[in-house]
Amino acid sequence: MLLIVLEQMMVGFSLTTQLVLLAVAMATTGIPHGALDYLIFRQQEQSAGRKYSLFRFLCYYLGLMAFYALFWWINPGLSLLLFLLIASWHFADNDFSALPLHHKADNLIRVAFGGWLLLVLIFGHTSEILVYLQQIVGTQNFLLRFAQWYRPYEAAVFWMGLPGWILMLWMRLRWQGLVFRQFQSIITLMFLLFLCRQLPLIVGFAVYFAIWHSLQSFRSIWLYLRSNNKLFRSVRQLVVPGLPFVLGAFFGLILFFFWSSAAPDALTPLWIFLSLITLPHGLLMHEVFVQGTKKKQAS
Repeated sequence: MLLIVLEQMMVGFSLTTQLVLLAVAMATTGIPHGALDYLIFRQQEQSAGRKYSLFRFLCYYLGLMAFYALFWWINPGLSLLLFLLIASWHFADNDFSALPLHHKADNLIRVAFGGWLLLVLIFGHTSEILVYLQQIVGTQNFLLRFAQWYRPYEAAVFWMGLPGWILMLWMRLRWQGLVFRQFQSIITLMFLLFLCRQLPLIVGFAVYFAIWHSLQSFRSIWLYLRSNNKLFRSVRQLVVPGLPFVLGAFFGLILFFFWSSAAPDALTPLWIFLSLITLPHGLLMHEVFVQGTKKKQAS
């Protein structure tokens, strides 16, 4: 709410202000939750009966990033589409992680919700996304044509989807035995999406990413590690081992902002950077959600 008031008091957020707010979001919760990926990888290796190797983890993580970077160089348009699809799938995975939606048919709900979330967070800011798409993939790209076609329908998709999703998820949870706390999380998410829609694209994304997505991810990682390893019984035991990765990520982020500030378009390398780290992170987190679902089904 404070960000919305500030935007109304100023003549919008400048690009520099938006990037600073995004950097704060990355620094406070984004980087710390992503820096725990090595713990997820280690637990998965141990569960598979393999000895954990930091070298193997770095090869896995950096190898996927390098492969994706090569794909960006070959075909930026398809690479951006892949990033949007991975992000929507990963966000829906994470947003539904606390809900008792464990049947195979619920995967369709996740896919549909992820698509709607993508339309609200990204394509809901049509005037901005049109500029960014031209900078990233040029003027003759199918994503740009889609954004132009979607522009008149943006408000209808949001205002019809908001009560529609609340009603559908309420009915779905009620069918399984409604838990108030779980439905409360749906209302919280929908209210947050409403706020994000009032803000510029980068600021709205930063708010969603820092306040909702990263904190939900922390919760999922904590429950996953605690249920599989008796060593994780306090937050300190979770955070302290990941500090070297956090510091390394901070260093990389600082280098990135120095590099992007010298580039003619600072946002193109930003989206590419986010896409490169989203691919390995999303794959690791998906296994966390899958195991959490299996345990809830068995209980």
